[in-house]
Amino acid sequence: TGLHADLSAGSTISGTIEDSEGNPIPFASAYATSSGEVFGQGGFADGAGNYTIGALPAGDYTVQFDASGSGGYQMGWWNGASNPATAAVIHLAAQQSVTGIDAALGQGATISGTVSGRTSAGVTFAAANATITAYRPDGSQASQVYADQTGAYTVGNLPAGTYRLSIEPQGDTTDFAPQWYLNAATQAASTPLPASP
Repeated sequence: TGLHADLSAGSTISGTIEDSEGNPIPFASAYATSSGEVFGQGGFADGAGNYTIGALPAGDYTVQFDASGSGGYQMGWWNGASNPATAAVIHLAAQQSVTGIDAALGQGATISGTVSGRTSAGVTFAAANATITAYRPDGSQASQVYADQTGAYTVGNLPAGTYRLSIEPQGDTTDFAPQWYLNAATQAASTPLPASP
C-alpha cells in the first residue's frame, strides 16, 4: 500500500504526412526518437494524414516518417532529411506541444534481385530466407529484407541515392559465407548501386 504516483502531462509532436503532390497518406506512421536512443515512440496518421505523438518527456528528438505500407513511399525524416544523421532536431520542453512537423514523401527507389547458393559440385539452388541489407554511403543501415523461397528479394522504399548490399545466408546454412554484392569481401570493396524511383 501507499505506492502513489504523481504524473504530469507529457509533451506532444504533431503534423501531417502527405505525398509529394500534397495528398494525405492515411495510416502512415511517425516516430520520435530521443538523442542517443535506438527505438522511438510512434503515432499513426488518420484518414486525413494527421498524426500526434504523445506522452514525450522533455528532450531532443528526431522524427522519422514511414509510409512503406501505403504504396511504396520512401522513408524520411523531418525536415526533408533522408537519414537520421542529417535530420533536424526538435527541442521539447516539459508539457510542450510542437505542431507543424510535416512530411512530404515521394515514391521510394527499389533494388531487387535473386540470391542463389552453389554446392561444391556446382549445383545452384534458391537461397531462401537469405538476409539482404542495404547500407548508405556513410556506412549506416538503410533497410533490411529477406529473400523469399525462390531466393528473390526487393529492397524498397529507399530515398534516391547510392547503396551497398550485404548478403547473408540463412542462419542454418553454415556452409555458405556472407558476402557483399558481386562477391566482395568488405563493404568498401563492394560495388555501389545507384537507385532512383
